[in-house]
Amino acid sequence: MTWFGPSPAKRRLMIGAVAASTMSLLLVPAGHAETAPATASPYSIVKLGMIPGATYSGATAINSAGEIVGGSGFGPGPLHATLWSPSAQEGAPYDVVDLAPTESNSDASDINDRGQIVGRAGNATKGGTQRAVVWSPPDVPGGSYTTTNLPSLDRYSWALGINNAGKIVGLSGGKAVVWSPPADPDGTYTITELGDGGAEAISENGLIAGNSSSGPVLWTPQQGSATYRMTELPVAADSEVISATA
Repeated sequence: MTWFGPSPAKRRLMIGAVAASTMSLLLVPAGHAETAPATASPYSIVKLGMIPGATYSGATAINSAGEIVGGSGFGPGPLHATLWSPSAQEGAPYDVVDLAPTESNSDASDINDRGQIVGRAGNATKGGTQRAVVWSPPDVPGGSYTTTNLPSLDRYSWALGINNAGKIVGLSGGKAVVWSPPADPDGTYTITELGDGGAEAISENGLIAGNSSSGPVLWTPQQGSATYRMTELPVAADSEVISATA
C-alpha cells in the first residue's frame, strides 16, 4: 500500500510512542554527558524529564544551542508544548518549560537558532480549532515566551518547520503553506498557499520539503516573486511512501 500525505500524525505517534519509556531522551556524543555511564556506543543517553504532572514526553527538534522542543502528555488526554533548555543548575541538565499552560492542547514541532519555536495550540476535542503558532523567547532571562497566532485558511492549522530567517512552513486547511515574518516588528505574518498537502521543513535558502497528493515534493522559491515551483521527488519502485520530513 502506498500512502501520501503530511506527517503530523507521524509526529504525534512519535510523541505518543514515548509513553512506553515515559520520558523523552537526548543522545549526545560520548564524553559530553556527565550524567550518563560510559558505553561502547559513540552516544550517551540523557533523560530530559517532563512537565510536572505529565506521564510521558517526546522531543521533536533541537537547535545549535542545545534547546529542545516537543510535548509532554497527561495520560490519554492532551499534550502540552514543551521546551527543554540547558540548565545552569548543577544536577539538573535541563530546565523544563510549559510553553502553553493555559491551552487545552498544544505541541512544539521545531526551533531555530534564534530560539523561535513553532507548533500548534487549541481545542483538542473533535471539531475544535487548532491554531498554528510561533513562540518567541523572552527579552529578559526568566521572562515568559510570547505566543503569536499565525494566519489560517480554516480552523485547522499546524506550523511544522522554521528557519533562522523566521520563515515558517506547515499546513492549513489541507494545504501546504509558508508564513513570512513581517518586516516591521509590529506587523503581521503573511501566508502563502503552496498547494495540496503539507510543508514539513524549510532550509536557510528557502527550499521547502513536504508532501502533496502525489507524494514527496520540493518547493523552490522563484527569484523576484512570492511564488514557488513544485518538483516531485523520485520514489523507489514498490516502496511504501509515508512522507518527506526533516
